[in-house]
Amino acid sequence: MSQFPIEINDSQGINDAVNYLLSGPAGLGQNFEGFAAYQPAYLRSSFRQPWSLPATTGLNPSIYLALPISNAQPVGGNPSSQVEFTFATPQTTAPFEWGDRLQVTGVTDDGSGSAFDDSNYVVFSCSVTSVIIQYTASITWSNYISGGEIGRDRMNQPLDTDCNARVSVAGPTDQVFVSAQLNLDWAYTCTMADDYDVVVAIYRSQGFPTSSTTNTDYLFSNSVLVSQKTFARSVTAGTGTQSLEAVFTTVLDGPGLPFGLYWYILSVEFQVPGGAQGTLVRYVLSGTRQPQVTTTYSSLFPVTVTGTGSGLEIDTTLYDLPPDTYNNLGPNTATNTDIITVDAGADYRLGDQLLVAGTDLGGATPANDMTITVTAVVPPSSGTYNIAIGAVTTGLRSLTAQVIKQ
Repeated sequence: MSQFPIEINDSQGINDAVNYLLSGPAGLGQNFEGFAAYQPAYLRSSFRQPWSLPATTGLNPSIYLALPISNAQPVGGNPSSQVEFTFATPQTTAPFEWGDRLQVTGVTDDGSGSAFDDSNYVVFSCSVTSVIIQYTASITWSNYISGGEIGRDRMNQPLDTDCNARVSVAGPTDQVFVSAQLNLDWAYTCTMADDYDVVVAIYRSQGFPTSSTTNTDYLFSNSVLVSQKTFARSVTAGTGTQSLEAVFTTVLDGPGLPFGLYWYILSVEFQVPGGAQGTLVRYVLSGTRQPQVTTTYSSLFPVTVTGTGSGLEIDTTLYDLPPDTYNNLGPNTATNTDIITVDAGADYRLGDQLLVAGTDLGGATPANDMTITVTAVVPPSSGTYNIAIGAVTTGLRSLTAQVIKQ
């Protein structure tokens, strides 16, 4: 252990003192990185960097955007890998930029080739009157007749902010201390009174060296949720703005992280209910199964326990698997239970719980009841929502990550 004052012939004490000094105050270490800004910027509705747009941008920063179109024409003949969509109304500035991912809905065509409705389009170029998209292959397109919208839908999906930091973990007892703050203001349009949630979260991804000679940055994967805060919001019909402040002060990640480089990113997700035409849902299942042979039960209508959703119709198959593999007396899982959505219903939200009575599954109630928890909500093919989120402005914001040596 280092001593004070240090003796000139105490080499071990000198080494200990230097190591302690380099470890930083309170042993926090010099492995520290962060981001901070206060100038207003738009949250960029994209899955690639940069994650913010300057307040002076001419691009449309809306999280949900649906621009009516008046024509769709393959570029350079048909078949083609590019299509030009003409806006029904010229825009003040070009709303999209190269590389943006767009979707097209609601187009009426003659059906002689591939439909224009799709979500795999990448912007090749854009002007105030039209946008040219690049498709994945050269195909034969149908003839455009009327209608349709082009835009993007980034709701119900985590959106990264510019608040991020990278640190290296070098020991099994290392912990990463993360703090963050985010002020948000956003615009919304609502067709009827409704509730929704805004989730601010810290995610961690692990870095791996790349063999690419053109992009020498690390590759990051294995995204893990570290911490999150959920803000419930209510709106009435019409347009307006709302805001929040999220502060993370005592987030500790680890110990037990494998050695390596980690990237911490602050994200925002607007979890909104689907439109009046219905939703699609994923499920987490629970409940004790009734012993039986493999059986399919059709036209089941789960009862809504929490939430306001209605109309879901499902078919479910309960599989009789060998007891040494999956005990059929145990709970329903994704492995031993299949659920097929017959009618997606409407207005289901994340976390809603529904119940299928055990008497409808060859058993008894409540012993064999099956609970369904909604873990994802996807809008109908038309892309309609009761609530549409517009431009999101970030104000004061920061994230810091530092390694604590134990």
